[in-house]
Amino acid sequence: MRTSLFPGQSSIPLKWVVTVAMLVVAAGCSSFQRDWKAAAATPAPTTSIEGVWAGTWLSHSNGHTGTLQAIIARTPVGTYETRFHATFWKLFSTEYTIHLNATPAGGRFKLEGREDLGRWLFWDFGEFTYEGQATATNFNCTYSSAHDHGVFDMTRPK
Repeated sequence: MRTSLFPGQSSIPLKWVVTVAMLVVAAGCSSFQRDWKAAAATPAPTTSIEGVWAGTWLSHSNGHTGTLQAIIARTPVGTYETRFHATFWKLFSTEYTIHLNATPAGGRFKLEGREDLGRWLFWDFGEFTYEGQATATNFNCTYSSAHDHGVFDMTRPK
């Protein structure tokens, strides 16, 4: 179904109008920024990847890029819950959580993970895999799915 926002203009698919409206509403309901600021008030550990991170993501599939923030916390089972907040098209943002395995190796952590990001509205994001490495100050990771692949590059915020 297509709808026109203004008389005389070309029509826009209704799913895009609904998606944009839901993104705007969801952005206002998030606790991520509050949680990120609270976590940033704690000094970053020097021997762990826990805490806050900031940087960028880049899709090698389509060239899209945006800012990226993360809050990483160790879980009781030893994985690292990683909450991301990413911007895209300079107007929109999204949030999602993945679990990473981080194996210490010579002052670095080898990162691995697999997460099904599921469906949202009309899109099936599907399963993503993650591989990379991190130190206490630098986080570099690749991501890959059936529809996209790219990189995350983050450092500790100043």
